[in-house]
Amino acid sequence: MMGTKIAATAVAALIGMGIAQSANAGVTTFATFSALGGDNFHFQNGNSQNTSSDSSFFSIPTSGSTTAGTAEVDFSFINMGAAVDGAVQNVVADLTWTSSSTSAAQSAAGLAIQQGIGGQFLITSTAPITVNGMTFAAGSVLLSGTFSGGILSGPQGSTSGGFGVSNGSDGTLTFTSDFLKFAPTASVGSSLNFTSGTTASGQGLSSQAFGTDALKSFSMDAGGSFSSAPAPIAGVPEPASWAMIILGMGMMGGVLRRRVAPTAI
Repeated sequence: MMGTKIAATAVAALIGMGIAQSANAGVTTFATFSALGGDNFHFQNGNSQNTSSDSSFFSIPTSGSTTAGTAEVDFSFINMGAAVDGAVQNVVADLTWTSSSTSAAQSAAGLAIQQGIGGQFLITSTAPITVNGMTFAAGSVLLSGTFSGGILSGPQGSTSGGFGVSNGSDGTLTFTSDFLKFAPTASVGSSLNFTSGTTASGQGLSSQAFGTDALKSFSMDAGGSFSSAPAPIAGVPEPASWAMIILGMGMMGGVLRRRVAPTAI
């Protein structure tokens, strides 16, 4: 039963669906990113027997690097309304992702599976962005997150795979953004997909030489998506909403002034 559950979750990550998307109706994918300039993630096996225990999974600054760093990505908001989607469409952003796991790898249904991945990520703008007349400076947080219980998986011997995490029963995930607001009870998820994972030996993500429960160190060209149910809302009001807010504040000020009793002389 446990092996079946693990395999099903790993397959969900592999085919590019966030775990939350497969479990909740009405999920909205609100942001996506893709790699710029080749490999942008690396999985480092921390065990000499290649059983993937004490491993790390992180962004890398340049293709071929095995050191954690900031990767440039092509980032977009989608399904967030014309103002937000139009202002943040295929913008160059900085992505920093750091995560690790102390669990040993497992195998099920022909997949090499690394569970228990926890960490954080940060995606920031590289140039000012203006939404509804409000300008966000370079370095503003497009999206950040903290998570636990992530799963990375791929077919044994293959060079493709995926990563998935959600704030469901098997994991935690929280989002923050300077551009979007999330409901406290939102169900959220994230998934990464890669199709060109490469190892030093060129043998794919796992190797029979180390047994079936093995995930080799590899670099990857990864893109990703982020989802929420209910959908987040834009953190910047429309111009008409700004007018209503200002009008309401003016009316409240007038009421308060009228309530202040004249000072006796």
